[in-house]
Amino acid sequence: MDQPGQGKKAEVKKESSKPESMTESDKPESTRESSGTESMPEAGRKESIPESGKKESMPKSAQPAQSNEEASSITAQDYIHEQLSLEKEARMRMPYDPDKCTYELGPIRQEVYACLTCSERSRKPCGVCFACSIRCHSTHRLVELFTKREFSCDCGTERTAGNGKCKIRYGRHESRPSSRRSSSLLDMRPSLHQKDTSRSQKQILDVPSMSNTYNQNFRGLFCSCKKPYNPMDDSDMFQCQFGQACGEDWYHEECLMGLFPGVVSRHPTLSEAKAGENRLETLSEAGIDAESDHKTGNCVGEVLPMPEFPSLDTFETIVCWKCVQKFPEQFARLASLLHCQKVYYVPSGSLEERRRLLSGGEKHDNADCESRKRPRRSFPYTILLGKDFKSQIRRLVQENQPQNASLVKLMKEFAFMYEEDPIYKPPEDTDDESSSIFEMGMKELSKVPVEQAITGMEAYEKIKSKLTEFLKPFAEQKKVVTKDEVTRFFDAELGKGV
Repeated sequence: MDQPGQGKKAEVKKESSKPESMTESDKPESTRESSGTESMPEAGRKESIPESGKKESMPKSAQPAQSNEEASSITAQDYIHEQLSLEKEARMRMPYDPDKCTYELGPIRQEVYACLTCSERSRKPCGVCFACSIRCHSTHRLVELFTKREFSCDCGTERTAGNGKCKIRYGRHESRPSSRRSSSLLDMRPSLHQKDTSRSQKQILDVPSMSNTYNQNFRGLFCSCKKPYNPMDDSDMFQCQFGQACGEDWYHEECLMGLFPGVVSRHPTLSEAKAGENRLETLSEAGIDAESDHKTGNCVGEVLPMPEFPSLDTFETIVCWKCVQKFPEQFARLASLLHCQKVYYVPSGSLEERRRLLSGGEKHDNADCESRKRPRRSFPYTILLGKDFKSQIRRLVQENQPQNASLVKLMKEFAFMYEEDPIYKPPEDTDDESSSIFEMGMKELSKVPVEQAITGMEAYEKIKSKLTEFLKPFAEQKKVVTKDEVTRFFDAELGKGV
């Protein structure tokens, strides 16, 4: 979950990977349910290709059959290795300590997660901070929106009334775990004795911030096409830098042009590949992508640039056509002074129709009307800001020439267009990376009152003794213990009230 930075190409959201951009490291709708944000499914394992150039795999008939017992069993060593791998992955994906809600910091630019579950309950859009997405809404349907300016966390306010008070600001325990991973074990499960106090909590919920603005992103929808984010799409997505009309929405490159995602094929077929190219090198990995190749006529795995859209290397970020329309005079002046590229929004069903509409009916071969001349008709347009746009705008503001008075006034009102615009980052997780969940659990146990700790340890020793007796025959007979057998053991002991 790496986060985009201001003024970097991180403003581009690659839909074939992640988004603030959605570059290779980031991407919106990451919809997260229960255990975290959903990610693109893996395409399957790559088969090894021997030097002969042919793929070889074991015939099904030659593969040894697994018994049901073997399929449902796992060695202790494998389990520990798998657990440590999962813990390492968790540290990489969530390097921050989710122990500080940002509500008390007031409106700031931060990563925001729309909670669809709470929105459905309260019938109001709402967004929560990174920490609350983990500590208070971990079992809810969340959509990762990436950064929003002047936003205050809605957790524990009237917008999330159905979820009660914020568990971070009003923790159930006097001593809350400081660790993300230990809190998942000790703090995130509700108390068995906890009663539904939503009615009484309703009277003491915090007041939501008046500075928050909500757009369609908080319903899980993006772009002018009003679609959920699909990580399998080929389009790049861009977040509007200005955002005063669109709410800092994200846009597909096709949609900025007036087309619709998928209208233009971005995958070359094998018949279009260069002569003499090794066809094995153009095939996708086994699994999902291979099935896609079959359905689309053996398309090559690479994604081609969007035809007639400016190269991604030629600009840093965008001001969408909706925001340009809201301040047409100022942005027309800005585009002229900064020599910005423009992408005209021309609703059309194909590139050919778009070219015809832009040229006023004249025929052009592979015409790029945006780069050559203004279209004959008036169409809304998106401005593409160059890599040094902030320094250029800062110079215009400092010079403050009379002919630029209206533009300078607008830029001063929204100074983030030329000043530093930092993104709040939660505190780094201070847990020792070499510590396991067990070790951190023991550390947290030391914080529990002595009487409760003694009772817990007595229960632990009791169940440990019974588990040892249960496992002893398996060890003596060198039998494999299956998951079902362990489950039956715990079900039986819990039924006895142990």
